[in-house]
Amino acid sequence: MKLKTLKLLAMAASFSAAGIASFANEAQIKLLTFTYMDTRVSAWIEDDALLATVRAANEALTGLSDDDVLALDQRWRDGDQSVIAPVMDGEASALLKALCDSSRGVVTELILMDALGLNVGQCGPSSDFWQGDEAKHQETYLEGPDAIFVDQIERDDSTGRD
Repeated sequence: MKLKTLKLLAMAASFSAAGIASFANEAQIKLLTFTYMDTRVSAWIEDDALLATVRAANEALTGLSDDDVLALDQRWRDGDQSVIAPVMDGEASALLKALCDSSRGVVTELILMDALGLNVGQCGPSSDFWQGDEAKHQETYLEGPDAIFVDQIERDDSTGRD
């Protein structure tokens, strides 16, 4: 039953290359990342509170247009607390922050997204509200419950880490 439920969920996790293994090359880091996802993060995405948050967010999407999504994303980028605070102050964000903190520097960012790719929980503020135009949403949520996406190693501007 959890696999059907996970279709409601997309979660992006950013990992610190230094936190995973500072000695590893990119191929080794990808392997270590997949292993970490399988042994640690996969259990996180079955959390009932996270699933409930995504379900509620997906239900609230009814009637939201592309222009509405872009306007919300711009308000987030502009620092509008009426958009940011409900996400950052929510139960899902508190849980994601605890999970991120418990990783001891391996996980540097967690973003829980709804069906459109809007943030519904995160361990720290991101630079934008809408992830739907990015591979982290398109290659996870849109691919189904078993999808895992590992991107190229790059500097994350929102966390300031590689």
